[in-house]
Amino acid sequence: MMRYLYIILPIFLFSCSKQDPEPPKSFTKSIRTFSLNSLNPPVSATLDSIKQTITATFPIGTDISKLVPTITISDKATISPASGVVQDFSKPVSYTVAAEDGSTRVYTTKVSVLKSSARSILSFSFQGLSPAVTATIDTVSRVITAIVPRNTDLTKLVSTIILSGRSTLSPISGVVQDFSKAVVYTVTAESGETRTYTAQVSTAKSSAKFIKSFYFDDLFPNGIATVDTTARTILAVVPVGTNLAKLKPTIVVADKATASPSSGTELNFLNGQTFTITAENGSEKNYTATVRTIADKPLDVLLYGSSYTWKKTMCILQTYPYNIFRVVLFEKDITCADAKHYSFGSVNFDIPISGLGTFYTSAYFNDPKSSTSSNYLYSIVQVTKITDTTIEGKILGGNRQDGNFIEGKFVAQLCL
Repeated sequence: MMRYLYIILPIFLFSCSKQDPEPPKSFTKSIRTFSLNSLNPPVSATLDSIKQTITATFPIGTDISKLVPTITISDKATISPASGVVQDFSKPVSYTVAAEDGSTRVYTTKVSVLKSSARSILSFSFQGLSPAVTATIDTVSRVITAIVPRNTDLTKLVSTIILSGRSTLSPISGVVQDFSKAVVYTVTAESGETRTYTAQVSTAKSSAKFIKSFYFDDLFPNGIATVDTTARTILAVVPVGTNLAKLKPTIVVADKATASPSSGTELNFLNGQTFTITAENGSEKNYTATVRTIADKPLDVLLYGSSYTWKKTMCILQTYPYNIFRVVLFEKDITCADAKHYSFGSVNFDIPISGLGTFYTSAYFNDPKSSTSSNYLYSIVQVTKITDTTIEGKILGGNRQDGNFIEGKFVAQLCL
């Protein structure tokens, strides 16, 4: 019996020594990938296991205070803070990776954001003006040019300026500046690079190019001309005997404009003269000047080849089709009441109701032998005096050689 037990015991002990040992735990503790997939495009960090750093560079303008990283690590390891958790990368963030065996490795983030080098002025305007003025920007010479309305105070203008990227400006937009001289603006990029622009502002040049008055000093007051700025004509009547070949006109033009020939230049008006008025902005208009003489004597009238005599000269206010004064020579004595019913006589002419001055008109010569025959002839009339009861002046019209002619002074009774 004892021999049997002795044999079994060694077998039992041998069987127990065959049990497998527990496998060793992993000691790997690396960050394999670190990416920001929410960005467009996604950003993947550079990992350095020796220096234990996570390095990432983000696009211009990225807000790195609220980013969610996606992190992969070694098998059986854990990481803190965990992947998918919002982090503020504006300061270094430490990530601790713990291996299965309990050992750890700490990675630290090194994050930067690209800085913009943009440093351009995109628009430059004066919104406070009416209408607003937008400047022209030469991107090569970097000169800003603006023309503001005349009479604008250049010393107190406020500009509105739009910049590129994340740049800054000095002087800043929206403050009062003195633009009576050039203003230099410095644009500083986010990266620190700079660029300068020069703003040049001027007031608009006048386009006015009209004649205010035209007269002959030596013949004043008879030498005052009438200027029609619509037809661009100048008409003057001077005393008989005036040398039309040697006249010096005084010409008053619009502000900033010039006249050619210039005021005070001796000129020959026998065949008229053309004057070019040039505005400050260089635009031009031509005026044609005509100077005539009218005899300072009682009216001399030739009607269809015969001398015409009359008894009454009346000036009748006409309101249709437009307001004018009509001067009518009547062959008989007549009252204003009757004259209004006979607004046409054998000889008559119209003058404007605008007052004193020299005007073009037409003289009407009606043939006393034919009710259907009449001539309307080019004439010049000069109104020299208007009272409550009369209108006085001189007229030159028609052609003596053709048989219808009028020249001299008139005093017409005013019929309103």
